[in-house]
Amino acid sequence: SYPKSAVSDNTDASASQSIQGPFDNTEDSKRLSPSAAIGARNILRIWCVPSASAAILIGVSLSTWYRIRHGQWSGTFTHEQMTRVSLLLGIYRGLQIQFGEDLGDRWVNLRNNGPLFCGRTPCEFMINEGISGMWQVRRYVDGIG
Repeated sequence: SYPKSAVSDNTDASASQSIQGPFDNTEDSKRLSPSAAIGARNILRIWCVPSASAAILIGVSLSTWYRIRHGQWSGTFTHEQMTRVSLLLGIYRGLQIQFGEDLGDRWVNLRNNGPLFCGRTPCEFMINEGISGMWQVRRYVDGIG
């Protein structure tokens, strides 16, 4: 079973509803979902994230993740799922800029003793903390430089 944080957000609902973007429109979500699925699949493969963890990170069931992983998914991501994928893309991009390919690709799986992670890997932190943890990792990566 998935931790509660994997499918829900601990942030204030009114704050998240005040954000408007391309994921709020159903037509845009339908158009962007195939590319988002490919991007998520590629990043999570590069990061060597196990299937169960990958499904939690993008907020889908394990069976849906398997379809995405094998290029057999033709669904539409929800607003939250699109946000999760966007965060992963931003984290990936930031790590590549800060550390280059080698360390950037390994960083999410390295134990981090900083106050945010407390000895966990960034991947473990994001899985345990859900979308709010993903936001925190994105801000952390953006502030490294």
